[in-house]
Amino acid sequence: RGTNGAGTSAIIDVGGSTTTVIVSTAGVPQFVRIIPTGGDDLTNALATRLGLTVEESEALKMSLGLSIGATSPEQGQAISIMYEVTSELITSLRNTLSYFAGARQADAVSRIVLTGGGSNLLGFGAALSEFTRLPVVPGAILETIEVSKKIDRPALENKGSSLAVALGLALGSGA
Repeated sequence: RGTNGAGTSAIIDVGGSTTTVIVSTAGVPQFVRIIPTGGDDLTNALATRLGLTVEESEALKMSLGLSIGATSPEQGQAISIMYEVTSELITSLRNTLSYFAGARQADAVSRIVLTGGGSNLLGFGAALSEFTRLPVVPGAILETIEVSKKIDRPALENKGSSLAVALGLALGSGA
């Protein structure tokens, strides 16, 4: 919205089972790709390979993120698994942006806006920025809207990236 919508941006929504890439110029979608992988794939890989429950895997994933320092062999193994699974998604994202750049050379992507529950993985945005060589910013959806004082704003901000698509649809093109 507003000045945040200027230029060409790649909005990447990392969901549980899919990752959606929308490249937009001045807020108008130019290209869409849906990648059939998301945050649940990482959780399931940890559960399968480490013999954990899904709940334990999710907690481990959220506490470690893409850390570089493990304090135990188990953490080291978990981090290795997370890097492996995450690098597959990041490679798909980089290839998607490269394809767009080759097809639409006049509309170079200037930044990535990261949304969705999977975007909360510690270190994911930094890794994506490193591999794509583009700045990655969180989808700060509450910056440009007014929220009722009755709503717990900090709790809403914690879930904000998961609500980006729904809020965008609710606001529509007149926002």
